[in-house]
Amino acid sequence: MSVLFQHAKLGLTTTLRVDAPELLELAGDLHSSARIDRSPCAPETPADLVWQKAPDGEWQILLKGVVWRAAMLSAPDLFLQSDSLLDDLVREQLQAFPMLHAGGVVDPAGRAAILCGGSGAGKTSLVTACILRGWRWLSDERLCFRQTDSQVVEGFRRNFNLKERSFAMFPETAGLTGTRELPRPGSGRLIRFFDPDQLPGGKFAPEGTACVLILPEYVLTASPPRLEPLSGIELMEKLIPELRTSNARTVAWLAETGRNLPAFTLRYAHPRAAAEGLEALLNQL
Repeated sequence: MSVLFQHAKLGLTTTLRVDAPELLELAGDLHSSARIDRSPCAPETPADLVWQKAPDGEWQILLKGVVWRAAMLSAPDLFLQSDSLLDDLVREQLQAFPMLHAGGVVDPAGRAAILCGGSGAGKTSLVTACILRGWRWLSDERLCFRQTDSQVVEGFRRNFNLKERSFAMFPETAGLTGTRELPRPGSGRLIRFFDPDQLPGGKFAPEGTACVLILPEYVLTASPPRLEPLSGIELMEKLIPELRTSNARTVAWLAETGRNLPAFTLRYAHPRAAAEGLEALLNQL
């Protein structure tokens, strides 16, 4: 008997079928914040992703019925690759709408901040710090803009990926139900995957109205944190590499965002201090 896991994001459902009982615990921790159902199923049940035994190796992933890239994967590889694939399945269905590689938070007053930057910028750390201040989370990785109002951002449910350098800053993330620590490919350093709803006060925000766009930069010497305003041209240059869709609607959204949304670079060494600074900034806008 196989087991079917269903995840819901942005009103869309993705499915993962697991054909090996020894992988069920691992699969249960994958995107657990977005899971809406787990139920027994037949091995022939259609699914977006399938985890199963590889003929000549450890494990393999089927993506829409086709073996995905390598036929031989370790159990951690299944988890790491599927973490991205489940998100990509949603993005493919929303290609008509602007999607940004960004995190987002909503403060107690209902104001949303978009935190945009490449890998290593500190999005997850800053979002986590804001949650621990009582803010709701939109995402640590992807945001979608589907509403007529270009500043309305929709949250993207997923488990957070915290890099090893930030473990000591957030002891609250260790030992949570479903937390996994796995080595980053090629580096050996760990990533901690955890469900942000398990944090003290952790609560998902389905959407929010953005009032500021922040480009965080983790800088070891930036203590206290430094906020610097960004011009429209500078902002466009930094946002374009982080776009996850490319169409006329996205271009129009980008132009409107550059005109209407105040933007700042936030350089910081300590995410909790940066979250405090972000709160002070919102109170001034």
